[in-house]
Amino acid sequence: MHPETSFIIGLSLDNSYFNSENIARLIAYVNTTLPDNQHFIMIPDVPAVHTMVAKGMNRNDAEKKSRLKSNALENKCKNVALQKIPDIVRWESLKNNTIYQSRLNEFEEFYNANNSFREYINTTVYSVLKKQNDTIISSEALYTGSRFLLMELAFICWSPDILNVSHASYVYHNPFDILDYLLSGQSDITVHKNVSFIKFQ
Repeated sequence: MHPETSFIIGLSLDNSYFNSENIARLIAYVNTTLPDNQHFIMIPDVPAVHTMVAKGMNRNDAEKKSRLKSNALENKCKNVALQKIPDIVRWESLKNNTIYQSRLNEFEEFYNANNSFREYINTTVYSVLKKQNDTIISSEALYTGSRFLLMELAFICWSPDILNVSHASYVYHNPFDILDYLLSGQSDITVHKNVSFIKFQ
């Protein structure tokens, strides 16, 4: 691990893992591992709307639910932090970030042009949607859900440039196979060389 690494704690809106105890553990981990560095918490408020819509919710309700759940998560982070609170990243702050928007466009174009990458994304999204929905997953729902994953991957894979840090490591409690795949250099899409992934125990 590079000594200048900034950790990015990834949160999910509809995941029971992110209770107060586990959020406190995550924050304590990043603050004690590299206490002098700037760290971040990523709350995927806007990307989550795409998943909710893919599950059948109308967009207005999805936006409202995402906003409320994201606000609750942010407040939980602020309430449980025993030390300094990492900077919280919400998608509103990325709306005018030209680096992020440019990289997101690259990921979306690559998704449309590259069959193997599109299949990898769609398979990942399908598994998420299928866990919470026993009905047939339509191609439209799959495409809508893929927006969530592309938005997250573009941010993570180019987080050093987007957040203006030298090195970044994404911290999440579950395996993230497609991120590992991209960071390994096996894909034809370019990612930042100073990004890593840590599966939190």
